Parts: sequence; structure tokens; C-alpha cells
Amino acid sequence: MYTIIATEQFEKDIKFYKRKKKFNHIEDDVDEVIKELQNGNLIGDEIPNLKLPEMNHHIRLELQIQILTLVSQTDID
Repeated sequence: MYTIIATEQFEKDIKFYKRKKKFNHIEDDVDEVIKELQNGNLIGDEIPNLKLPEMNHHIRLELQIQILTLVSQTDID
């Protein structure tokens, strides 16, 4: 139903967490989420007032979902 597109940064973040050895099953966890999204189960929490660029250039017959990494400010400090 949906095509899932991982951003380049998302892919880098997954590799980073895999190297940390703390998150051994991160790929399995992400695969589960991707399968749910592909089936149209829009899981997760809505982020209010999140301003992402709109890409309404062409009408597409295929629906796409881009997955990306969001980091809280407390994780950066």
C-alpha cells in the first residue's frame, strides 16, 4: 500500500546505533515498523506543528512515507 523511503540520515543513524552494540536488535525493530507502515498502519505519535517541506509537484499514484530521525534537544546536550 505504501512505499517506505529511508532518508540518508536515517540510514546513517541506524548504522551508528548498531556500532554502539547497545541496540543489537535495532534493524529488526525498524523492519517491524516498516512492515506496519507498508500495510497502512500509521503507528506512532503525531508531532504537532512540525513543518516539513511539501512535495506537491506531481500527483503520484503510489503513496510514499519517508522515515527520518528526530533527535530531542536533551539528547544533543
